[in-house]
Amino acid sequence: MSPKPLRVFLSYTAEDLHQHARAVAAALRTLYEIDDHVEWPANGRRSVAECRRHVGDCDVLVVLVAHRYGWVPTKEEQGDGERSITWLEVEEARKLDRPVLSFLVDPKHPWSPDHIEKLSDAVAGERLERFKAVLNSSIRAHFTTPESASTAVLRGLQSLTTDKPSEPPPPPPPPPLTPPGEPVPAARPEPSQSESTTGSRRLSSVVVVIAVAALAWWMFNRPVLKMIRIPGGDFEMGGEFADSATRIEYPPHPVTVPAFYLAETEVTRGQWRDVMRDYPKKPEWNEDCSDDQLPANFVTWEEANEFCKRLSKDEGLDEGRGYRLPSEAEWEYACRAGTTTVYSFEGDETRLEQFGWYELNALGRVHPVGKRDKNPWGLHDMHGNVFEWCKDSAHVKYDDSKCPTDGGAWEDDAFASRVIRGGSFMSSAGALRSAWRDAALASTKDHRDEPQRYSFVGFRPARSVTAD
Repeated sequence: MSPKPLRVFLSYTAEDLHQHARAVAAALRTLYEIDDHVEWPANGRRSVAECRRHVGDCDVLVVLVAHRYGWVPTKEEQGDGERSITWLEVEEARKLDRPVLSFLVDPKHPWSPDHIEKLSDAVAGERLERFKAVLNSSIRAHFTTPESASTAVLRGLQSLTTDKPSEPPPPPPPPPLTPPGEPVPAARPEPSQSESTTGSRRLSSVVVVIAVAALAWWMFNRPVLKMIRIPGGDFEMGGEFADSATRIEYPPHPVTVPAFYLAETEVTRGQWRDVMRDYPKKPEWNEDCSDDQLPANFVTWEEANEFCKRLSKDEGLDEGRGYRLPSEAEWEYACRAGTTTVYSFEGDETRLEQFGWYELNALGRVHPVGKRDKNPWGLHDMHGNVFEWCKDSAHVKYDDSKCPTDGGAWEDDAFASRVIRGGSFMSSAGALRSAWRDAALASTKDHRDEPQRYSFVGFRPARSVTAD
């Protein structure tokens, strides 16, 4: 008989948390019990008695605390000292000795460590201090996007179940030896059916705890990016004029590229938000984070490098072993994936819609990553969707005397532009060719003294194989 799953009561405030609550509830249902009717309505729409009853029925209270202090009523809402529904739910849980897990949620701005200390003075005195103490003692994590909500809550619940692991009962002492000549004691009766059932339940509970711990460990230790190992090898970089190459692709030249790793897709906006937590928001992106699977465009060359540095730091990697932008040679080598054709697939541009987003099928906008076919080495979106920043300065053409042949980047501080590769949703079919080169300003500011940003440029990090 399987054990009864943990019953979770989800409490949240403020209407701007509906999307986060949906993500949390969906994650909870995979492992725990959660009532549907406590999932969607705002807390204020439920009666105090109903909320207290559901708290009494639960094993754990999970609280999503909004940035608008929805859990603390304003002075006008207080009336004669009335407390918010979330406040009452937390107090009820503490009274019943139910565990309380609080998660700080701010869809617009990351929480600072002292955010709790900067709460509105709407509720002053001992009650506010007591409730702040409850929150501070139970906070497990904070998140800003629905994508990270499920992992944050599952980790909190997993750590709750493993904070105090149950110890197996000590084995029974061995029976005393019977002296010679004395009657042998009667054999111990077989365990009853209820005792066997209890043992089975205990074993099943251990299995469930181990499964939850394994799932939480995997969700919180998996890399942000899925990296594809690109084998080392030789290839001819660039193109001939007969291959419709422009002058900047000339002359073709042999390059030897060591093995390296390259992200399977372009960095998404959701991945950007998870890594660049305290970075200014992109006004061109959706505030409700509904665009998490779209490529992270409007990112400057410097910002793409900063993302790589922060992700490397998050994963404990030093500069030599961490993430970086690929060199132009690495990018073209990975795009070609061992092919010598115009694109990374057999055939002409009539098959291009199968592999990339461009002017004929993109409808003038970016699309979620990974929706077109992979190239032979398992990389999505190497043709189209958004151009991708490379590390190299934008030289007008390949120079035999200076162009690296070892797969490294060709950098020159005299150039304000950097190479971009791959074509975009706005490009014609020719700009999606494997050899096509283009350039964009890396740091020049516009008339508003803001960095120059492009809707058609994103990026895809690389790593050296020596990082293993």
